[in-house]
Amino acid sequence: MKEKKGKKIVLDGRSLSIKAFVHAARNSGPAIVSLRGIKKSKRGRHFLDHSLRTGKTIYGTNTGFGSNVRFTIPLKDLARHQKKLVYSLAAGSAPFLNDEISRGFMVARLNCFAKGYSGVRPEIIHVIERLLAKDMLPFVPRYGSLGASGDLVLSSGLALALMGEGKVRHNGKAISAKSALRMIGASSLEFMPKEALAVVNNTSVMTTVAAFVVSDMEYLLTVFTKAAAMYTEVLGGITDPFDELLHELKNHPGATEAARELRKQVKGSKLAQSTENIHGEVQDPYSIRCLPQFLGPHRELLSLLRLWVTRELNSANDNPLIDGDGKKILHGGNFSGFYIGLGMDFAKILLAHLANMEQTMIDRLLDSDKNHILPPSLAGIDPGLNSGLKGVGISAGSYFAESVQRSFPHSVLSRPFESGNQDIVSFGTLAAEAAYDLVDLNRALLARLVMVVCAAADLRGWQKLSPEGKKFYKKIRSIAHPRREDSVGIDLDLAHIAELIKRRSL
Repeated sequence: MKEKKGKKIVLDGRSLSIKAFVHAARNSGPAIVSLRGIKKSKRGRHFLDHSLRTGKTIYGTNTGFGSNVRFTIPLKDLARHQKKLVYSLAAGSAPFLNDEISRGFMVARLNCFAKGYSGVRPEIIHVIERLLAKDMLPFVPRYGSLGASGDLVLSSGLALALMGEGKVRHNGKAISAKSALRMIGASSLEFMPKEALAVVNNTSVMTTVAAFVVSDMEYLLTVFTKAAAMYTEVLGGITDPFDELLHELKNHPGATEAARELRKQVKGSKLAQSTENIHGEVQDPYSIRCLPQFLGPHRELLSLLRLWVTRELNSANDNPLIDGDGKKILHGGNFSGFYIGLGMDFAKILLAHLANMEQTMIDRLLDSDKNHILPPSLAGIDPGLNSGLKGVGISAGSYFAESVQRSFPHSVLSRPFESGNQDIVSFGTLAAEAAYDLVDLNRALLARLVMVVCAAADLRGWQKLSPEGKKFYKKIRSIAHPRREDSVGIDLDLAHIAELIKRRSL
C-alpha cells in the first residue's frame, strides 16, 4: 500500500495500516485498488461465471440467502436475485453514521476487493473509487447490524447507490444516487450473480469504527500519561515506583514501557521526590505508586487490538470467497465480527478503567483533605468566596458514570436470529459504535484532568515542573489561561483543551 500526503492511496488488500486508513477516511483521501487486485478480481469473476455455467451450487449466487439457502435460484433470475437482496436489506433508518465512518467503510470495502476473492467485476470497484474521490458517501445507519453475517443492513446503502437508487450524502446534503452517478460519469449498475452479496456481506463498517477507536485510544493514553506525570509532580509524588529494575522484576513489558515513559516525563522535576530525600512517609497513594502497573495492561491490550483490527482491515471478509487462481469456491464465515466484537468490548472496558483513574486523580487534586498541599477545589485566592474548579470535578463524575454504564460488553448478548441461521452473533458493530462514543466521553473527561492538573501546577509553581512537564503545561496555557479567581469561560477552556486532544496537538 503506497501513501503520499495529498495523493491517492493504492490498496493491495494486504498492507493497509490503521494510520494510513484513518488519514484517508478523515481527510477525504481518495483510494484506488492496485492493478494486481483488479487483475485478480477479473480472474475470480471469470472462474465464478464458469462455475455457474457448469451447474455448481454456490451460496447466495444460485441459492437463497441465509436461512433460505435451501432454495435454488434459476439461471435466468440470478441478476434479479441480487437486486432483491439489496431491497430486502435496505431496512435501516436514522440516525446515520458520520462522514468519516461512511468514507472509511468505502475504503475498507475497496481494500477487501483488492485481495481479489470477492468475485466482483472491476466496474463495481471503479464506481466505488470514483464516488469516494468526489466524497459522495452512502447513508450508513447506526443500528441494524448483528455483526454476524457482516454488516448487511448497514452496507445496503452503498449497494443501492451503485444501482442508482436511494440517496447519497455530498457536502452535507442528500442527493439522489442517480444524480451522483451522473456527476461522476457513471451509469446505474446491474449486479451480476454474487456481486450485491459481495458489497453487503462484510465486516467493513465495524472494522472502520474499530480502527478509529484504536487510533484515538492510543493518543488518549499518550496524553493521559503526560497528565499523570504532571499529577505526580504537583502532588510532590515519589518517583521510586517508576524504577527500571522494579518493573523488570514484575516482568510485564507494558508496565516496563510505561515506567520508562513516566521517568522521561518527570526527569528534572523540582517537585517530584525520591525516597532518598524523604524523612517521613515513603509511599504515595496507588494513583501515583501503581501508575506503571495501571498503564501496562492498557498498552499491551491496545497493541493486541491494533493487531486484530489491522488484520481484519486487510482480510477477505465476505462469503463465499472465489479463488480464481486455485479454481476453488470457499464457503465459510469470514463475515463474522467476533474479533472486532470482543476487541471493542475490551476497548470499552479500557476506556471505563481509564475514566476511573482520571476521575480519581481529579478528586484528589480538588480535595485538600486528601492532597494536604493544595487549597480546596484549587481556588487560587479566598477559598470559600471562590469555588475554584469545583464544577469541573462535579462534571467529571458525570462523565465517569456514563463511561462505566456504557462499558457493558455486547458480545455476551448473542442469541439465535434469522430463523436460527445466525444462531451465534458478535454484535461487533454495536460494540465498536459504543467504544467510539466512549472515546468522545473520555476526551472530555481527560480535558478536565488536564485543566485541573495545570491549575495545580500554577499553585505549586509551574516553573518547577520537569522540562517535559513545562512543554505540556505551556501548550495548554496557550489556549486556556490561569484563573486566580472564579470567572466566566471554564466551559470554553475545556472545549479548547478537548479540541487540542482531538487534533492531536499535545
